[in-house]
Amino acid sequence: MERKLCEWLSVSRTSVREALRQLAAEGWVDNVPYIGPSVRSISPQDVTELYGIRAALEGYAAAQYCARATDADDAALSAALAEMKDAADRGAPEAQTQAIAHFYAALLAPAANPRLNASLDEQGRWLGWLRRASLSDASAARASFAEKEVLVTALLKRDTNRARTLCETHLERAAARVGKALVKRLHELSAARTDAGAA
Repeated sequence: MERKLCEWLSVSRTSVREALRQLAAEGWVDNVPYIGPSVRSISPQDVTELYGIRAALEGYAAAQYCARATDADDAALSAALAEMKDAADRGAPEAQTQAIAHFYAALLAPAANPRLNASLDEQGRWLGWLRRASLSDASAARASFAEKEVLVTALLKRDTNRARTLCETHLERAAARVGKALVKRLHELSAARTDAGAA
């Protein structure tokens, strides 16, 4: 496999090995002895765990926002929410993903906490493609926006307990939407394989 990657990417074997080590360290690749590296699959349990961790981190971020946000922070958060609404209304998953990134940047800014940012960035790498899968469903995108809209209201009122609870509830629902999207995608892939085998 390494040789094929070297040829395909026109890079040295050392570069490929270092990239595979980094991917393994981040959990994207499993190194199986005597077989080699393989891309790690995401299980429903992984989704539950990832979103559970994210819920705790975002709840903390919401509490920090309520404690430290300024009028300028509120304006940035409101602008990010408007951007999300526009992207959801247009049904543009890539624009939605970008708007969500802006939303989280605005949510995290008042905390000024690099460790929190790093932890959420790590989760974001795992959740990014899962989020895109669920946002391709227009009803899921609308539900996600509606949940964030209620959250922003709580944040602007500095209602710490409600904001924390809304973050956790939003992420529980997001995990369910992602799980549903994954099951749908697996059924589509299974049907495609069946059709290809019959041809």
